Amino acid sequence: LGEALVILGSVSSGEELNLTFADNDTILRNPNMGLYSYYYDNDTNCYDISYGADLLYKEVPEVSCVYLRFCWAFLEPKKGEYDFSMIDSAIQRYSAEGMQVGIRITSSETGYPYATPSWVYDEGCRGFWWDESGVNANGHYLMPDFNDPIFLDYQEKLVTELGKRYNGNPNIAYVDIGNMGTWGEGHTFTSGVMYSQDTAKRCIDMYADNFPDTHLFVINLTQHYAQLEDYCIERGIGWRNDSFWVSSPQLYTYQSQYDKYWKTNPINMEAQHWEHLKGWNEDEALAAFSDIHPSYFGLQWYIGNLMGGYRSFVERAAKRIGYRFLPETVSITNKTRAHGYIELNIMWKNNGCAPAYDNYYPAITLKNKNGSIETVMVDPDFTMKSIDPDSNLIEQARLRLNAAVPGGEYDAYLSVGKLDGTPQIAMPMDGDDGDRRYYLGKITVLPDYEFATEQITGTNKLKITLIPNSGMVGTYDILQTTVGFFEEGAGLGAVYGDITIHSNEATEIFEQGLNKKTTVSFETEAIKLSGEYLEKLKNKKMIVKIRMYNLGMEKGDNTYRGTGLDGVFTELGTAVFDDHGSMTFTPRQ
Repeated sequence: LGEALVILGSVSSGEELNLTFADNDTILRNPNMGLYSYYYDNDTNCYDISYGADLLYKEVPEVSCVYLRFCWAFLEPKKGEYDFSMIDSAIQRYSAEGMQVGIRITSSETGYPYATPSWVYDEGCRGFWWDESGVNANGHYLMPDFNDPIFLDYQEKLVTELGKRYNGNPNIAYVDIGNMGTWGEGHTFTSGVMYSQDTAKRCIDMYADNFPDTHLFVINLTQHYAQLEDYCIERGIGWRNDSFWVSSPQLYTYQSQYDKYWKTNPINMEAQHWEHLKGWNEDEALAAFSDIHPSYFGLQWYIGNLMGGYRSFVERAAKRIGYRFLPETVSITNKTRAHGYIELNIMWKNNGCAPAYDNYYPAITLKNKNGSIETVMVDPDFTMKSIDPDSNLIEQARLRLNAAVPGGEYDAYLSVGKLDGTPQIAMPMDGDDGDRRYYLGKITVLPDYEFATEQITGTNKLKITLIPNSGMVGTYDILQTTVGFFEEGAGLGAVYGDITIHSNEATEIFEQGLNKKTTVSFETEAIKLSGEYLEKLKNKKMIVKIRMYNLGMEKGDNTYRGTGLDGVFTELGTAVFDDHGSMTFTPRQ
């Protein structure tokens, strides 16, 4: 496997494997970052819903998030009756493809007169009809008085229900604080009806209180009340800039906000409806990523049309947006002892334009010869959140092999994800096992002891020699030693084998050898088969295994199980009994 990977360097030096990796220029989908496409926007016919649910993940791998912007009236058409199906349907469509969902629930739209449900006004909430000229009794759109306590009380109930259902949901990338202003953008230039700072703070608090475990973005609320900026940052809320390319490039209009937020709180950028872009320059936009540090960038248009005209930008942006972690150099122990340590030294690089704002932890996974996971070792003291964009950071860790890992050769993989070792982050490197674990090389775990076994000529006896590892430490206590013969391909059969030899003598001999760190041998009794048992097992290959039951090893204040090559049962070799019950034994190679 290792030879097939794009690894610039792979050098084994003594008991260490040194690797060098280069960014393979792959487009990645990772949590809580990336390009997003508008599924619902302005109305329920725009944008990507018009193409069908499959287009995004089948044709546009650059998109990692689906954005839903729709009005309160769809979510709560009747007082206290909630319909979450628009959100849940998007989650079910896209989460299996590694995509997340972003949400904004608005209270004032230009596509629907009653973005705030009509029943809210029936309850006594004040409202203002307006059109392009401002407040007008004959206007087309109805905007609530955002200061009205009736509006705020029912908004709080809505946000509370949303939080109960979606707070901390890994399928939700973020939620916008979108209950204020036209289109949920916080501004009221369309009607000229303003709201107070206390109202703005209450809206911030209702979202922050109900979504403590989900990324939130504020849109223009703090533009009107700059005093609230520090408050939003303290509450962990990110900054969102909508439609910064309205008439001409305005990339740096809110640079002071970007500078204030990005080191601790994420940035979300939306260009505007792409058909209206003027004075747009691809290189200029990508260069601005280095100054603005966005975690998200919105593709606000029909995705099929957009990809036709702007694919170059979308591909380049997808490889730059958010975080992009690469282990440029890896030094890892490739030979260790049972219950020993693996020394790890990684030069990490963030090739993205923003940090990660969640804790993700590196982990080493060892897989056995069958491809099954034997152990996972997480470094809890290093979080990828610490790596700034376009920067390097060195991880140095000493990871302990757990007491159940048997000696043997393992394939080692590197991953980044949860504290329990679950991989979450895709990295721009080869060797992915399909679960976001990346192949590094082979690691040998030396056992505490090994066995050499031979058949005593002309007999059905075995001579079993225990060879303690020269570097073994600790003292041992063995409760029981058992040699078992297991029919090949028939599972374990009986717990101790189809043929079983229990020996107190072997227990005493092997315990003495382990504690004195000396090689010792034991001869089994002759194995006799006759009658039905011979008929059942003759001419069948039997796997011969030894088990030192309840082998405890003391190391200082800790107790471990002694570890051989295979763990609980160590394979010694194979045996075949002929028609007369004579045994032919072949030692393990």
